[in-house]
Amino acid sequence: MNVYGPVKSRRLGNSLGISIVPNKVCSFDCIYCELEPTANPVNRVDSYIGADEIMRELDSFLINNSREIDVFTITGFGEPTINKNINLIAKAIKEKYRYPLVLLTNSSFLDSPSVVDSFKYFDKIVPSLDAVSEDLFKKIDRPEDSISAKKMVENVIFLRSKYDGEIELEIAFCEGVNDTTNEIGLLYEAAKKIMPNKVFINSVARKPAYSYAKPISQELIDSLNTLFYGVTLLIKYRDNKLDQKFLLDELKKGAIGLDIIRDITALPLEEEDLMKHHRSVKKIEVLNKILYKV
Repeated sequence: MNVYGPVKSRRLGNSLGISIVPNKVCSFDCIYCELEPTANPVNRVDSYIGADEIMRELDSFLINNSREIDVFTITGFGEPTINKNINLIAKAIKEKYRYPLVLLTNSSFLDSPSVVDSFKYFDKIVPSLDAVSEDLFKKIDRPEDSISAKKMVENVIFLRSKYDGEIELEIAFCEGVNDTTNEIGLLYEAAKKIMPNKVFINSVARKPAYSYAKPISQELIDSLNTLFYGVTLLIKYRDNKLDQKFLLDELKKGAIGLDIIRDITALPLEEEDLMKHHRSVKKIEVLNKILYKV
């Protein structure tokens, strides 16, 4: 079955899954994967399941389905961007059905021509980036040997440059692996370059492919959500900078670092400027980063 669900998703609501590659055809062997380990990670796009097959199964499924569906999600049993038919599949789905279409991807083939051509059919793309350091990337995502963390960062930045829709950057943390202060800082800097609309902090929630993959604490998840909030403002104010008189409104919604405040206002503000002119602003430290909030 290439079509399954709908599955209740924390982010997407009732999500109908559409898998466009065979089981565990993937470029990664992530330690936290909810499926079994990937025996042989691949680094080559190929024609796997075609648009006609997906549409026949989707049509049949929907005729017999009585459950509520909020969104179609191309994801599933492997990495969907490995299938060079992804653009034809996404096009066929969007031309026939009214549901929002979402892509979940590990980011390894975002620069593939067929994937780039598919961008215009997706209402939302959720790329993942779990590490910036090469050693930790190899440890948590266990990619095919030729795939690097540097390339993953470049791919997601490339996605932002070619796609005007919503990007929700997903970062999966595992205890004792990529949860160091240094790695979190590198991910924060990478996220600033990516400029996602949202950042989703994830961790191990179900039985992982490798038993040593452990979840991080809820306290750390909360701190990470606080830290990465400001990153999402960079795309919001990329073209139209925030008037300083409305800065307090944003600081009421979440804590923001001075680096991001300077970017979204296009003003060379220092801490004393912020604290002097906005007396309700408070300074907090989160994961070795100074943030400001009201």
